Amino acid sequence: MFTRSMRTLLLLIVLLTSVKALAFTDTVRVSKNEILILRDTIFAPDKDTVYFVDAEKYRVRSNPYKSSQDFYQKMREKTGQNKVTAQLFDLLYVSPNARSELAPSKNSRTSNTPFMPYEGMRIRNIRIKHIDLLEGSVNDTLRQASSPLSIMVNKVHINTWNTVIRNNLLIDKNEEIDPYLMADNERILRRLRFIEDVRIYVRPLPDGYAEVIVAVKDRFSWGTALNITDFDEFNLALFNRNIAGWGKYASATWFFDTQSIPASGYEIRTGGQNIDKAITNWELNHTNIGDRESWGIDLQKEFVAPGIKYGGGLDIRTIRDSTITLDGEESDHQYYHLHYQDFWAGRSFALPSSYERKNLIVAARLLNNSFASRPFVAVDSNFLYYNRKLLMGEVSLSSRKFLKSNYIAAFGISEDIPLGYRVSFITGRDFNEFYQQNYLGFQLFWSSYIKNFGYLLLNQEIGAFDRTGINEGVVKIRASYFSPLLSSGRYHIRNFMKMSFTKGIDQPPQETISLEGRIRDIEGERISGNNILALGVESILFTPWYFYGFRFAPFFYYNVGEVWDYRPNQKTSYGYQGAGGGIRIRNESLVFNTLEVRLTHFPKSPPGAKKTVFSLSTSIPISFDNIFKYKPALIPYR
Repeated sequence: MFTRSMRTLLLLIVLLTSVKALAFTDTVRVSKNEILILRDTIFAPDKDTVYFVDAEKYRVRSNPYKSSQDFYQKMREKTGQNKVTAQLFDLLYVSPNARSELAPSKNSRTSNTPFMPYEGMRIRNIRIKHIDLLEGSVNDTLRQASSPLSIMVNKVHINTWNTVIRNNLLIDKNEEIDPYLMADNERILRRLRFIEDVRIYVRPLPDGYAEVIVAVKDRFSWGTALNITDFDEFNLALFNRNIAGWGKYASATWFFDTQSIPASGYEIRTGGQNIDKAITNWELNHTNIGDRESWGIDLQKEFVAPGIKYGGGLDIRTIRDSTITLDGEESDHQYYHLHYQDFWAGRSFALPSSYERKNLIVAARLLNNSFASRPFVAVDSNFLYYNRKLLMGEVSLSSRKFLKSNYIAAFGISEDIPLGYRVSFITGRDFNEFYQQNYLGFQLFWSSYIKNFGYLLLNQEIGAFDRTGINEGVVKIRASYFSPLLSSGRYHIRNFMKMSFTKGIDQPPQETISLEGRIRDIEGERISGNNILALGVESILFTPWYFYGFRFAPFFYYNVGEVWDYRPNQKTSYGYQGAGGGIRIRNESLVFNTLEVRLTHFPKSPPGAKKTVFSLSTSIPISFDNIFKYKPALIPYR
């Protein structure tokens, strides 16, 4: 009797709950030409569909992408009447349904958060799943190529070898899941230039184990890039990011500059980003541009994750080039031939901490400059051309995490932003052909993401030689910031700010720093000195504008800076400001990089420079600078 009463009571509760839920829901019919807009989700059905939604929090509107699809369908029908135009259309067109952007989020999150529920589970198996190019998505692994171009590209494309992917993993079978290590694996794979995006899924198994699925979407291996500074200065590159799926790359770049003799030159590079689970970058390169000719080999194993114990590298080059200045005076047809060798090695020690991931890193470096030919040198002249050996050591303490975000540099692409701090103490000894001197340096990097405020990176560096007193020193202070994603309807704005101060300490007269790189597009005379203060702000508007597949992100910027020099016989001070704007354009239906067009205006331009500068270039998503670098180095005076 008691059991029957309990069953009746439970049935009544379920019925009442269902009735209450139905009272606050609505049945919505959405046709294939419409979209359903909820608070944080948009549904665009391929056919007429019925949804059950919150009665007060939805909108139905016509699909703005449908006109584009109709346009492309009509273009397909018209171009299909001619074999040549039909093949050209199929080469360029990708179905608009292929878009797989991440949803915009006001506040970013730490990259380990998705893996926290699986902490401690033991890995039974690791499976690699390759996602179709162009139309595939790591966020929807069932999506497959359907357009003629996508089908063709995926047939000719060779997927990255599973061995290459596994060699970049820090996890293995029968190990327990560490959320931070899982996030490290996503980040390490995303840093490979031939990978577009990565997402790691964890599938719990009944026996307490878990299967790890690594969804990998390659980039199309072949590509080209064009950068135009002016009509008489540009470069064009052709590259293959992933030769035969082997994880190796090759590129050739042609340079043209009428100010150079000869006016054209080239650069060739080949390399890879992994050698048998060592997570090591290597490259062979050759350059022949103007008077400059160089050959080089570069091999680097960095501490890309806190769990990596050993790092190091070598950089060996031979360079022939003409000198630009000799102690501040112009020099004609004076050449140098340099043999350059650079070696470093380091050891990382994990410090006790549960979630701060603290490390103590000790590293040493030997740099050797040996000139086969050079300009005249003396104890007080042309120290850049001294034969010298520089021995350096560095001790660093760091705590690092990473922020996973998007809509920072491009539409919906995962970006890894460093969080934490690094404190480094640098010491060294310079052995050159005229004298010996000591070097001391200090670096402090601190970054954090503050909810509803944004990301802040602060950096202070100071370093100097000490021979008969402090000399050839530099003080640098920098601050970088970007805001949370500010949204108004379907418009999203991200604001950026960067401030920098650089001061030279007893630098030789011929050593100067320039406003180039601090004020966008500035060039000409009177932009160099011994001290610089610069500020730059930029706003990027991610719009819902959609015109036959094209997406648009206007951006606006303002830069101001002053350079001064109060060394003996100098006494100069110059200030400039530049303002401009541009637009980044990307069509997910076309197989090209983002196109950036910008225009900069200077109310007062430097002598010999234009007041208004136009620039056109192709660009790719860029990540924030990684502050966790442990190779010992002099604090750069630039």
